[in-house]
Amino acid sequence: MELASYTAWLTYFWRRARIHGVEPDVADERLQFWINQSSRSSSSHDAVEVERGLMELRRLGLENQLWKKSRQRLEVDPDQTFRC
Repeated sequence: MELASYTAWLTYFWRRARIHGVEPDVADERLQFWINQSSRSSSSHDAVEVERGLMELRRLGLENQLWKKSRQRLEVDPDQTFRC
């Protein structure tokens, strides 16, 4: 994958984190950082930033947290089940 694709991927995950309230203490800052990264010309330092960003996602377990959050929204309340 090229750097632009990784940057878009990181932007996507941090946007979802902000929307779903995951890692709220850093989500806004990281989202803005990756939006800014995508709007400027690439440099050799960008590869380092992308690698750090991907490591941070893994360290925080962000993908797993988002998956759990989305599953919570799909769970059915037992008192609200359909009755025939």
